[in-house]
Amino acid sequence: MIISFTQEEKNWLGERWSIKPGCPDYVRLSLEEKLTLFDLYDSFFEDDNVEELRERIEALKTERKKVMEVKCSFSDVSEHDMDLLFLEEFVCSTDFVRIFTEAAGIGFSRVLSVHSSKKDVALGESDMTVVIKSGDEKIGLLIEDKIDALAMPEQAARYTLRGRKCVEKGEYDRFFVFIIAPEKYLSQNDEAQKYPYKIEYERILEYFEELQEYDRRAVFKIQQIKLAIDKQKKGYQIEEDRAVTDFWIKYSEYQKKNNPGLLFVYNGEIKGSKAKWPQFNTVLDGLYMYHKTEQGAVDLTFDICGDRILEVEQLLSNSVGDYLKNGFTVHRTGKSAAVRLSVPALNLHKPFESQIELIRICFEAIQKMSDTAKLFNFETVYGLLKK
Repeated sequence: MIISFTQEEKNWLGERWSIKPGCPDYVRLSLEEKLTLFDLYDSFFEDDNVEELRERIEALKTERKKVMEVKCSFSDVSEHDMDLLFLEEFVCSTDFVRIFTEAAGIGFSRVLSVHSSKKDVALGESDMTVVIKSGDEKIGLLIEDKIDALAMPEQAARYTLRGRKCVEKGEYDRFFVFIIAPEKYLSQNDEAQKYPYKIEYERILEYFEELQEYDRRAVFKIQQIKLAIDKQKKGYQIEEDRAVTDFWIKYSEYQKKNNPGLLFVYNGEIKGSKAKWPQFNTVLDGLYMYHKTEQGAVDLTFDICGDRILEVEQLLSNSVGDYLKNGFTVHRTGKSAAVRLSVPALNLHKPFESQIELIRICFEAIQKMSDTAKLFNFETVYGLLKK
């Protein structure tokens, strides 16, 4: 709202109330408080100027009411959408930054840089990285953002490893690892509990609700955050298929016992009858494996690379040589490309134990595919995925 007042008027308030124009104390004055100041100091204005200011304040009140009534519609909201919302606020608001610095018990003077999806070719990516100045130190805030997606195994630990690597490189002196998510997600997700610092979406919502009286941007952001919270609460309502759930549980137990290095994406949740593609992450964020159980395939998937089959084949050849002799094939799968190993088909409605030999063969292939991904030139992979 302060942009509707002239610089001369802001300077006048600063002089009379010991508030520098543009500082948080002035910005946070409500319209009523500004009017009170005008009443107190109207002797400094010509009568007609005071009346003009009163009219402008009434107009701003009307305008504010209209803005707060605006309805914002979203077909969906993603974690990346939320990342950009939060990063903008890190740049624009010291009060927003303090939500994080006070949680970590550190001082703060100013933001130096913000990064979205900062990648390390060996250790994956951080959703948000904010570097701040604190006294004589540069401090990194490494932030994982979740709405309802499953947390990957060891994800919190990799944030710590990335932070240590950046300290060694001199990017900052210390770092703190956060997860930001709806309260329900934080309370129910085991992997989320491993993050040292947690900030609830609901706390961020309160921050924006306090802003909406004088910052029209907050009206949009409040509705976006509410949608994200509501999305997490509702989630996708699965009709459980008990036989499939039991299979996934035993499949997970087998993986932990026999192939503990694989990054299996499963936290013990119930499964429906269509849940037949266990997913595994790799050391490269954005590159993942599907075990297509009934189809009899282990696919290493390159998202949105369906029209770049030749480049994927070249990447594979550079890594393993004659990939056909090594059992690999390359396929277009919808809009994506996949490096494939054929495996025996499984039936998730049959007892797990009755298929144990077939399952062993499948896990050998999944391990082989995971090890092959480690041979890829990481920069080439990221180049493919970004095109």
